[in-house]
Amino acid sequence: MKKTVSLFLASVLTLCCLFIGGCSSDKYTSSYNAVGLAQTNNDSSCSMSFSEFQGVKVFQINFKAGNSKSLIYKLSVEVGKATVYYDTNGEKKVLATVAPGQSIYSELEKLNCSSMYIIVETSDKCLNGNFSFEAKVL
Repeated sequence: MKKTVSLFLASVLTLCCLFIGGCSSDKYTSSYNAVGLAQTNNDSSCSMSFSEFQGVKVFQINFKAGNSKSLIYKLSVEVGKATVYYDTNGEKKVLATVAPGQSIYSELEKLNCSSMYIIVETSDKCLNGNFSFEAKVL
């Protein structure tokens, strides 16, 4: 009897530790300080604009079925530097780095994925930034 109760309690404690520890299915986590942050994250597009931003912001977008998939993106900051990464298959890759006063408008083509993580990272404070991303399928 004591053995059965001990096994039951051990099982309950293990489950509690898993739930408290936070079993998360999200691969990346956002962690940032921001002032005047406005953001959107729809199924196939996402964007953020801010007065001040420092940290990591993660978005996830989905691509509809189709043969030719691409990501259209626009990036700009007045002050600071931000690096944008993407992940379609478990590997984090650099999409672009935007420098102070720079604006980037580009397209990542020939994608073979159904969803994508977009990760915006800054090490220092960035001021007056705009970032937008749109999944395009032909």
